[in-house]
Amino acid sequence: MLKSAAKIVFSVCLLAMWAACGPDARRDNPLDPVNGRGVGGTVYSLLGTPVPGILVRAEPGNILARSNSAGEYALTLDAGRTYQVTASGINFLSRTDTLIIPVQGQLKHNFILKGIPWIVSVRVLTRSVYTTDGQLPVYALPQAVVRHPDGQAALERYFLAKCRTRGIAYLPDSSITLDAETRRYYWRLDTSVQVGDTVTVYLDSAGTMAGGQLQAVVPAHLGYPFIIQPANNSVFSLPDTLIWNNVPQFFITARVEIWRDTVVVWSRDLSNVERAYCDAVLERGRDYLWKVINTDAEGSQGIAEARFHLP
Repeated sequence: MLKSAAKIVFSVCLLAMWAACGPDARRDNPLDPVNGRGVGGTVYSLLGTPVPGILVRAEPGNILARSNSAGEYALTLDAGRTYQVTASGINFLSRTDTLIIPVQGQLKHNFILKGIPWIVSVRVLTRSVYTTDGQLPVYALPQAVVRHPDGQAALERYFLAKCRTRGIAYLPDSSITLDAETRRYYWRLDTSVQVGDTVTVYLDSAGTMAGGQLQAVVPAHLGYPFIIQPANNSVFSLPDTLIWNNVPQFFITARVEIWRDTVVVWSRDLSNVERAYCDAVLERGRDYLWKVINTDAEGSQGIAEARFHLP
């Protein structure tokens, strides 16, 4: 009798375990369509990338959820009711969809959000040049990192990055790709821009400012290295040693270049030294331009130039 009762209890336990693990059992994943009630899904950008941190709100009731690191969200809502569900987040346009919650299971609904570009950072470097004719121009060199969740193609197609100072707006001189969504823009402003001037970078879309703006101030320029040998307009034979004095600041690197017309024919990259031995075999009977380029830790440059004749 006891054995029969034990068998019955054991069979009931097995049946309960089977029911808990069967196809109708509730599952641990809150986004599983058979788990609970309401709505769940994933938030994507136009590039198809999951977007974390998006706020998803259902009305009526002001019921909230936020997308996780995989872009997934879930809202527990009343079965059979109709809700206005809105997905919104920083640097994205909001989207609202009308959803009817099923009586059983969970509705799967994904959001695809259109992005808004924004300026990540702006800085201004300087380049000061001691030219062969004694001129001392100083150039302000703004840089800006701009990101668009919809990708670089959308950024280039619909927006112009502009730099404004002293009432004049400048288009970029160049730009480079940083990743699928990000570009870095470069400007070289004329020498009328002075230390302390404010530079404003913004995005122009058909004459309308988009994505806000960021500002930076033109810093003090680095100064100029001083060329000693060969001096400007001197005769200089190779091999021999090029000698100069660096800008008197810490963390200075020096690049030395020799140019023939518009081509660099010899160069060396050095750190905190003030001479370089040059044994380059160059065409004789010609004039050459040599440069010392000092660069500080931020990337600003001080440059000195001199011409010499190779007999």
